[in-house]
Amino acid sequence: MNDDEITALATDLRALRARWGEAAARAALADNDALSPDQRARIEALVFSTPAAPVPANIGVSGDADTVQQLNVAAGGRVGVAVASLQMFFDGHPGEDGAALLAAYLDSLAADCQRLRLHRLTGTRQDGKQRDGSADHLRLQDVYTSLTTDGAPVVVHQRQRRSAWIQRLLERAHIAERSPEHVPPEQVRMPVINAVQVFDAGEGFRVHFDRTASRGAAISAMVEGEDPDALMSLQLVRPELALEAIHAERRLVLLGEPGAGKSTALRYLALLLAQRLRGVSLRIPGWPADDTPVPVVVPLGQVAAALRAGASDAYAALLQVIGDVLEAGVRGGLRRFLTPALRAGGLLLLCDGLDELPATAADGGIPARVAVAAALRRLARETKARMVVTSRVLPYRAPGDWKLLPEDGWALRTVQPLAFGQTRAFVKGWYHALAATDPDLADGRASDHAVGLVTELEQTERLHPLVRSPLLLTMLAIL
Repeated sequence: MNDDEITALATDLRALRARWGEAAARAALADNDALSPDQRARIEALVFSTPAAPVPANIGVSGDADTVQQLNVAAGGRVGVAVASLQMFFDGHPGEDGAALLAAYLDSLAADCQRLRLHRLTGTRQDGKQRDGSADHLRLQDVYTSLTTDGAPVVVHQRQRRSAWIQRLLERAHIAERSPEHVPPEQVRMPVINAVQVFDAGEGFRVHFDRTASRGAAISAMVEGEDPDALMSLQLVRPELALEAIHAERRLVLLGEPGAGKSTALRYLALLLAQRLRGVSLRIPGWPADDTPVPVVVPLGQVAAALRAGASDAYAALLQVIGDVLEAGVRGGLRRFLTPALRAGGLLLLCDGLDELPATAADGGIPARVAVAAALRRLARETKARMVVTSRVLPYRAPGDWKLLPEDGWALRTVQPLAFGQTRAFVKGWYHALAATDPDLADGRASDHAVGLVTELEQTERLHPLVRSPLLLTMLAIL
């Protein structure tokens, strides 16, 4: 990024800070992964070293006058929630207090989701008091590294060219440097080569791909063995991201090993959607700007607890917990909008931990896991809400009648272990975030520490299994 681009980005961030506050500007800066540490530090100095300008009294958006007025009142003179999403959540009828309630919910959700919950690893709760050299102040968006799934690769680029042209391109492109072991998944570019045959099918020409190669040696052998004038298809692909999979599938089961980051991915998506709904301009992988449902993180353990506490059935317990999450004691009244939101498809339900529910019942009745799974199926049948449900791999693959199956409309993805490119990105983000409060990491020393740790992890073979797990990698970083 050159000087003009840095200046332009700093100007945009200052405007964002003036309109939506410092947290929004910092979130947008953290989402930009194209900056070097020195460039990021320079932009931070340009944007955050001076007091923010006053927030404008009113910001126009598209929508009917009544809805805009309700939003302005809800946000103390500013637009509080994206109009289209608010209309869908309330099925067009937010009422006098609906916008204010939803804005309060989204603010609370964002504040909760951005906490890293490091006390589970360190024994010390985040108290908001930043201590030099500690990780207490780190936020999820500061260090989150994109997770990948076993879904179909995303095609970033595709061309059909002669074999000789493709061979020259691959020689110049340094493809190995864009592999999952070197760069974050968003930047991965792996080639897939298809040998193409064009033939006359009687009703026009058809194209047939009769051979495919996606590994380095196989690609080289195929390209070098072809006639230089032979037609070939080149695709550059990268892994599917977990957030992309959640958007692509309206009903998704997301599997992963313990510590693979399933719950963290749900919380990160909820954080991004909440921020976008509150007006922060940010990119969410796979999620168009005009597609932003209201997220609700649903701990399925609470559904089982509500069932034990006397809910009439698992479906009633599930609706009760969703309503409890929306209201959380200080937003009484938002629950009454749950039915229209589910009916209109204005919610994204992020249901966490189905496999953690009891698989047996002491009284010989229906186990909580089976009952809650049935409630999820019913909710999927009777509403338009988007839903994602997490589970560990082994329990889900074991025999059982609590699975959410493809024939009922559920897709399945498995979170993949971290490649070393993700490890690099995490370590870099971790030290950069620490540098904000640790003087020992100033003046570029954060980058030096990150390079040192990455090198040590890369060269120490016994640590390789540990850095494939986000949980274990975080523990290593804390140490």
